[in-house]
Amino acid sequence: MNEMPQWLRPYLTPPTHEAITRHVAAAERMTSGEIVPMVVRRSATFGHVPLVTIALLMNVLLILDMIALDFGFGLPAWLITLAGVATIPLGLLLSRWSSWQRLMSHRGDLRTQVERRAQLEFHALKVAATEQRTGILLFVSLAEHQAVVLADLGIAAKLPAETWSQVLKALTHGSKSGAMGRGFCEAIDQCGTILADHFPAPARNDNELRDALIIRD
Repeated sequence: MNEMPQWLRPYLTPPTHEAITRHVAAAERMTSGEIVPMVVRRSATFGHVPLVTIALLMNVLLILDMIALDFGFGLPAWLITLAGVATIPLGLLLSRWSSWQRLMSHRGDLRTQVERRAQLEFHALKVAATEQRTGILLFVSLAEHQAVVLADLGIAAKLPAETWSQVLKALTHGSKSGAMGRGFCEAIDQCGTILADHFPAPARNDNELRDALIIRD
């Protein structure tokens, strides 16, 4: 089992961490499919956020000064200068908040970066290397509160992408609500049921990929 990093502990408890492994093992007993759960700290880059935040705070300061002038009194120059300098550390501090990072980023761009990271991990973890091409990656990117379900060719040939809508919903809700373990377990159980109907377990059902939750920054 992966050691749980500090950033994940508010979202996942050790018991639910262990439960994910059990749910994967149970689901895979019903199918030839291989289910790989994974969570990463972030997929997108947020380097633009501090600059955008500082610029926004400075604009707010200028607007407040203009409002003050409209009411017949101007802010002292030293106060404006001090407040302007204060926007830098305040902007840097605010930019570390994941909710603010999401707010200051284009949702479509975040989605593209999360999907790209999921595709890279799909191949890095050899989910595409199972004998029957029946691997499936359940990927959660925590900072963006987004999830991706990637199924290998053997599964995608029989099941359309819409098949995984409820699986995706469980993963996304778990990452947003702080109940990540429950979200993964629900998604894994749903995958097991879906795959068992189309890819039932053979007499010899080898475990080709590890069952534990994969955790990476």
